Amino acid sequence: MGPEEGRQQLFVERYSDLHGHLFHLASWTDDFPYLFYDNEKRAAGIGVAMLQETSLRLNFTYSLQEVPPDGHWAELINGMWTGLLGQVVRGQKDFIINGMAVVRDRYQAADFTVPYFSDSYSITLKVPPPAPRWQSLVYPFSRWVWMGMGCTLLLLSLVFHLLVRPDSSLIYNNEADVVSTLVWLSRTLLRQPSLRVPKVAGCRPFLVCWGLAALVLSTCYNGNLVAFLTVPKQAHRINFLEELAVSHTKIHMLDYGNFVPGNLWSSRETVLRLLGAKLTLLPNYDQVIQAFDAGAGVLEATQYSHFLFITRKRSKNAYVVEEKLYPSNVGWVFQKGAPYKHIFDRYLSWMSQAGLVEYWRGTVVEDFRRTSGDSPETSSQTVGSQWLQPLALDHLQGAFIVMLLGTIVALLVLAVEVSLYMCREIPAWALSLWLAH
Repeated sequence: MGPEEGRQQLFVERYSDLHGHLFHLASWTDDFPYLFYDNEKRAAGIGVAMLQETSLRLNFTYSLQEVPPDGHWAELINGMWTGLLGQVVRGQKDFIINGMAVVRDRYQAADFTVPYFSDSYSITLKVPPPAPRWQSLVYPFSRWVWMGMGCTLLLLSLVFHLLVRPDSSLIYNNEADVVSTLVWLSRTLLRQPSLRVPKVAGCRPFLVCWGLAALVLSTCYNGNLVAFLTVPKQAHRINFLEELAVSHTKIHMLDYGNFVPGNLWSSRETVLRLLGAKLTLLPNYDQVIQAFDAGAGVLEATQYSHFLFITRKRSKNAYVVEEKLYPSNVGWVFQKGAPYKHIFDRYLSWMSQAGLVEYWRGTVVEDFRRTSGDSPETSSQTVGSQWLQPLALDHLQGAFIVMLLGTIVALLVLAVEVSLYMCREIPAWALSLWLAH
């Protein structure tokens, strides 16, 4: 007799068939993608698929509850567990199939099965609006480039004015000054030719260097302007918790007895503590969504966030911060010392290792998004058709704005020059007319 046969005779399997036993589950059918109601009001999710497969193998039945009586998930208050975990700990229910994260306090109070899935908590923010297209005139360069170019142009104008002052030939028809020199040098940035060059030593090398610099700047500006008009600039998104912690964005979460708020408030990590200071708990999801519409972030389980924003019609204008909070493993929960837990361990381990859990997750998410009219295929086609379109007048607003501003500036300069000319010529003409009479 081999060692495996001796082990089987010594430890006789008593729970290979549960003979149709009815298990009363501590469940909450609002836990996507583990256990939830689909669009046809039927219980669906990863937990349901795993439970059905296991019940066929072990020959048992089960009953689900919609919401725990106290409306809590699993919170330790004054030494007593509330919510789903409290029902199992006190023996009111047999086990939990929801996505219960394995944390130390829960692990000490009940028996968890082998982990079959991993989840985390994430913060969802509202997609910032794109940059206004009418501001495309300034977007090709950053703020610091504009400031540097302006300061450099002012400095060069002053130096060049001091350089050409001894010259008898004027660069303008009127007397040269700093403002006229600034305007004259700015013509190079607009690729306008200079018909007259001062006859001063060192002037031509100065203008050659400035012409090359202006050529580079104008070429970069034109290239970036075309790129901005064809591919609109996307507003900056927050992708790291440290950046979110120092921002002015508030965070909201549903108050359903989860461990995350308490961990944030009592954390020794600076970033997590700052996030906890920005966190506000709300009594229902309607208020959470209202806060999201007002610009606040929503803290929720990563898998459940998809369900929340799809059902609330906010998936198109929401994005998830890339850095996640509290990644953890997920397992079923049994009463402490349950004699049949190891049988469920075996089946859950098989389903996880065979890839069935991940397959069921993909199927559940895809089916729900398709029936909700928010399938990934439809979304990608919408996004693609939004950008892949012929250029229209709307895409050339920047060019028309540049032309309009140039025309206005040219008319103003013309008006100033005409007024100066009239002020200088009219008195001589009036004097000659008076002497003639």
